[in-house]
Amino acid sequence: MNKKLLIPIMEIDSAWCLRGFSHTQYAQEYCVKVLKIPMKYLVKSKLSGRGLNVEIEESEGLRTEVWYDNLLSLSKV
Repeated sequence: MNKKLLIPIMEIDSAWCLRGFSHTQYAQEYCVKVLKIPMKYLVKSKLSGRGLNVEIEESEGLRTEVWYDNLLSLSKV
């Protein structure tokens, strides 16, 4: 089962729109490099007017991962 989260990227990174990347490329790069989400768990990422929409694949033991806890603490959904 996948978990969908909304990260308020404009609140935590006010310069997100100035980076010169396409929205799809930037969303994935931000998830991997800044939020530290391993690619094997990242199903989909997309920037929208509301923030960064992230869909991750949930699996056993995921709740013990530090990056997962950090992601949940940032999430508004």
